Amino acid sequence: MKIEGRGPVFLEKLLATYESQKKHTQAARKEHGDAVEISDLARSVPELARLAVALPEVREDKVRAIKQQLQEGTYRVSLDELVDGILKELQACRRS
Repeated sequence: MKIEGRGPVFLEKLLATYESQKKHTQAARKEHGDAVEISDLARSVPELARLAVALPEVREDKVRAIKQQLQEGTYRVSLDELVDGILKELQACRRS
């Protein structure tokens, strides 16, 4: 069996189209530079970080309420909540 010819014609058109688009894309990049789009969520990160930094490290209202409960003798700790809190702290320490 002998194969002759140039192969499928559409392959040549496909290659020519690819080369043309590649040249056009490269020219556009040189003219305009690369472009980056930033989502609205990403734009809000600096503002959220600023707000987080402004938050107090101690929740004064909660501390005040617990102090009052301690003075009155009404402060009760749930054993489940205590154990959960300790485990969360241990897990956080291990990740660090």
